[in-house]
Amino acid sequence: MKEGKDLITDELLRYTIKRLFTIIDELADENLSIEIESQHILVKYKGHVINFKKPDFNDISLYVTTDKPVFYTQSEAGNYKIPVFFFDDKYAELTKIGDETIYIQFDILSIPILLLTRFEEMLISQRDAFDRFAFEHSISKKYELIALPIVDEYAFKLKSVLLALDPDLYLTESTFKLTLTHDIDFTRIGQSLKYFGRLQLDLLKREKNLLQTLSLGMKTVLSFIHHKIDICTDSVHRLIAISQKYKVDSEFYFMAAGKSQFNSGYNPAQGYLEKIYDRIKRSNMKIGIHFGFNTYLNKDLMLHEKKRLEHAVNQPISINRQHYLQIKPHVTIPNMHALGIQEDTTLGYAEQDGFRCGTCHPYSFFDLVANKELSIMIRPLLVMDVTLMDYKRYTIQEALERMKLLYSRCKSVGGEMMVLWHNTALISHPSWTTEVYEEFLSYYNADRDLTEKAV
Repeated sequence: MKEGKDLITDELLRYTIKRLFTIIDELADENLSIEIESQHILVKYKGHVINFKKPDFNDISLYVTTDKPVFYTQSEAGNYKIPVFFFDDKYAELTKIGDETIYIQFDILSIPILLLTRFEEMLISQRDAFDRFAFEHSISKKYELIALPIVDEYAFKLKSVLLALDPDLYLTESTFKLTLTHDIDFTRIGQSLKYFGRLQLDLLKREKNLLQTLSLGMKTVLSFIHHKIDICTDSVHRLIAISQKYKVDSEFYFMAAGKSQFNSGYNPAQGYLEKIYDRIKRSNMKIGIHFGFNTYLNKDLMLHEKKRLEHAVNQPISINRQHYLQIKPHVTIPNMHALGIQEDTTLGYAEQDGFRCGTCHPYSFFDLVANKELSIMIRPLLVMDVTLMDYKRYTIQEALERMKLLYSRCKSVGGEMMVLWHNTALISHPSWTTEVYEEFLSYYNADRDLTEKAV
């Protein structure tokens, strides 16, 4: 492994600048010229010259090793403030124009480097019980960034100064997209009677509704006896129907892992799943793989599971989410890339909703170890049912408002809002599925209709 100071290369700096410009102009790459000097980076873009201060390893690592002074400025995307930082820790104008050059005076590159490439995970050693990088130790917690698409916000600062200088500047902007995703951890009740029994006890404690709990218990028993009416299998069909009802794209991540303490071990080639696969395909929705627990460091096991699922669904698999969101980015992502995975949707925190990568725009990953940009696309995960229900312990109303907030901020920067709702949540949290998940989709539909009418 290279030393940290050797990871801050010209290639990394070029990549980061390209990512910022691509957020505001999807075709920016065709118009960018980047010249890296000893202290500055000069960028030429559509007839404009932008001067960036060049961060080094020490500048970037200070965000982790010290408490950098935080200053606040108005967001260009919404009615709220965003934090900005300076190399000398003293406030100045964010930008200035002189000698036909735009000077970026705040540190616009260090935070994107730390968050997009997950460099912070190389600088911070603490991990949780599942070997996951924890929100508690992140710079997103330290500087209160998690509810902000801060990388996108910094890109919008660039956009603002460029348009102020050149109001006729043409930008190919991205449009907002809501994507619903579903990790299918179980497909039959019989795969873990202990798990589903615990769900019933949790439901009784939470809802204090004996009738509802008894009803679920009866359905569980009937599902175990008569597979044709299995409520776990049915929950996948219900998710498809909900997505169709609200006219939103869905992606379904199926497992192909062997049975273990954390993997249910279902066989993806079982005949009863064929109807589900066929329905997903006919609905123009996507099938991805949910790589099993402890595959995150094991490329051979990943390959085995990928081949197994591809055989079951009779099509290539190109998208993934890691089980338990277990990922070591600088190992797991290059491994996936080598196996032909084109998109990964793992990068969100299990214990905290929000913008782990500082962006809601899909982006190509930069391999810090190999010092090169990979073609695999990272599509950050913003919110997961288990986060809202169990980790954060929001009330139903708080969870709904949180989803609306993330939606508003993601929409304002033209990103992708990635939501994860497990099929088992329809069984374990029926009221949450109705009053949070479907209520949010209803809110989204109403807002989408208003936007379309305004256009």
